[in-house]
Amino acid sequence: MIDYTLTSKWNERRIDVEVIYKNISEQALVVQGIQCSEGLFIVDYPKAIPANGSGKISVIVEARDNSENEVDLIRLKTNQGEKLLRVKAATNSGACASASI
Repeated sequence: MIDYTLTSKWNERRIDVEVIYKNISEQALVVQGIQCSEGLFIVDYPKAIPANGSGKISVIVEARDNSENEVDLIRLKTNQGEKLLRVKAATNSGACASASI
């Protein structure tokens, strides 16, 4: 499981962000499907990531009322098995994410 932390301003209800990830494998990562939990909306994602390459998942994060440090999931079904990305939203400034899978 890979962890991402997204930060937002205290009054933001919607965050548009690109989750950048790296394929550290020696073979291409083929994304066969993608799912996300409540509060996340997938806008776009790469169908394949080259070996030792990187890709972006475009995501909209919708804030929920009375929630602090909420956690959502992105599940990738790939030719290398299931990849689970845990997305944690926190209040601050800016929004970015990066990790390796």
